[in-house]
Order: sequence, then C-alpha cells, then structure tokens
Amino acid sequence: MNRISDIQYHEITGLVQDELNRFEQAFQEQFQSRHAFLQPILDYLCWEKGKRMRPLLFFLSQGMIDKPSSDKVHLAVMLELTHMASLIHDDVIDESIRRRGKQTLNSIWGNQISVLLGDYFFSKVMSLAVQEGHQDMLKTISTAVVEMGRGELRQAIDADPGQLNVNTYLTIIEEKTASLFGASCVLGGLSVSASQSQIQKLEIIGRRFGMAYQIRDDMLDFSGESDETGKPINQDLLNGKMSAPLIFALEHCPDQKKKVYEKLQQGSVSACEWLMQFIQETGGNEKARLKMQAITQEAIDQLITFPESSFRAALEKLLIFDMERVS
Repeated sequence: MNRISDIQYHEITGLVQDELNRFEQAFQEQFQSRHAFLQPILDYLCWEKGKRMRPLLFFLSQGMIDKPSSDKVHLAVMLELTHMASLIHDDVIDESIRRRGKQTLNSIWGNQISVLLGDYFFSKVMSLAVQEGHQDMLKTISTAVVEMGRGELRQAIDADPGQLNVNTYLTIIEEKTASLFGASCVLGGLSVSASQSQIQKLEIIGRRFGMAYQIRDDMLDFSGESDETGKPINQDLLNGKMSAPLIFALEHCPDQKKKVYEKLQQGSVSACEWLMQFIQETGGNEKARLKMQAITQEAIDQLITFPESSFRAALEKLLIFDMERVS
C-alpha cells in the first residue's frame, strides 16, 4: 500500500481494533500443538500476517447490525483458518514458490505435507464450527467450504484456458473467493442476531466485494507491484493461467483464442510479453476494471439500505478504497 492507502486502511480497522487484537490472539493459539513433529511447520506459518480481510468484514458486519463483539471471535478465527488452508492448497496447485515475500510451504516441505496441512486446517475449522452448535452458522461455513472446493474443481476440470469465457470466470471467482467473503458477512450478522432480510443483504455485500477483490488481484498481477499481490508480478501469465485482464481482452477477440492459448502453454518471458501487449492493445485491463466497478456498485447498493453508522461508512470506504487501488 502507498502512504495514503495506509492511512485510509488504519482508519477503517481502527473502529474494530480491539476485536481484531482479540482475534489475533485467538488465531495464534491455533498454531500451538502438543505434537513436537508438527510445531516447526506451524511456527513457520503462524506469524505470516495477511490483510485479515475476512475477520475485518465479520466485525464491521456486526457493527452495522448491533455492535462489534469479540464474544464470537472463534468464528473470525474459523474464517481465517479456512482462507489459510485454501492458500496452502492454491500454492500447491499453482506450483508457487513465494508468497508475501516468503517461501511457500510447498517449496520447503513439499506438496504432500502442504496438502495434508491444508486438510488439517480445514479439519480444525469444522471442529470449531461444530463447537459453536448453531445450525445456521455451521451451515454457512460448511456451505462456503463446499463451494470453494467446487470452484477449484470447476477451474481444474471444466475451464480449459483456451475456452474460458467471462461468465465461467465470474462463476469460478464467486465460488473460489467470494463465497468466503459472503460467509464472513453472514456470520457477522448471525452472531448479533440479524434479521433474515439483513442476512441476505450481508451475503450479497460480501460476495460482490469478494468478486471485485479477486478481479482487482488479477489486475494487479498484470499492472501492480509484487508487495500488493503477495506473489511475483505476471505470475499468472507465466503459469499459463487465464486471469481477468486476458479473459476480458478475449471477449471481443475470439479469433485470437488459439494464439493466446499457444502463448500460455509456452510459459516463457517472451510469450508473457506478447500476452501483456495483447491485453494492453485490446483494453483488457480497462474492461476488467469496469466490471469490477459495476460489481462493487452492486455491493454498495445493498450497503446503503442499512442505517447510517460509522461501521457502514467504514465498509463503504473499504469497498471504494479497494476499487480505487487499480483505477
């Protein structure tokens, strides 16, 4: 983030800083094990601190309905553990070697250990969910985990890079990414006894924010900096992945699909440069940006139906702030 963005972000998080601090303490407790063989791996991961976007959405959603509370902090922990497990699996699938400036788990301990550790975290999530004993909350997180898995499978099985279109891409990111954002807002609402109507609106807000967030990440891979994305720039193109700018670039250039697919398969620096030029010339990044803005507006349209409050204003700033980072 640049200096202005840091200030904006801390203004938003400041509203729920006490709750986020309590979350952080509870989250770190999940990385302590009685089993000595497991501790070195957990130690490597435990201080890897991301944006904590899902706990932030959880507490801001609470605040819009009632007031933020750390009484249900284990729900925020559950959300972040789910996110971490998915990142570990993603790094294996993508064969990534660095994330957020550090070596990935799979690059040190190998794919087998990484997959098993991701499964271990998913198991901890389910254990925390069962302890809650609230049927709606258990259903919310379990549905999100199933949907995330389905999104991964859809991308691996159905989404041939040579055939992937905008509609399929949007379905994949809603399943893989936005489902957990939606669950974050829903769980926040459920934890403070939100009405069914409020829960439905919170889910739309979270899902639309999550979709916009993923499109933005794809755009930053093309035009951002590595400290923004947590991975090397152009990694998607070098890995042969069809991300938002390229998919939107192809939307009106179907005659170029074959050549684009060939370049993706090459995975070379020169092929990556050709793809970047193609995206630039066809306005793929701009088309992706416009879609991100439209999806963000759908979230804001739902958000403004809630009573005015500092928490609603903070969530609106978060939505707009995220969008402006690639404008």
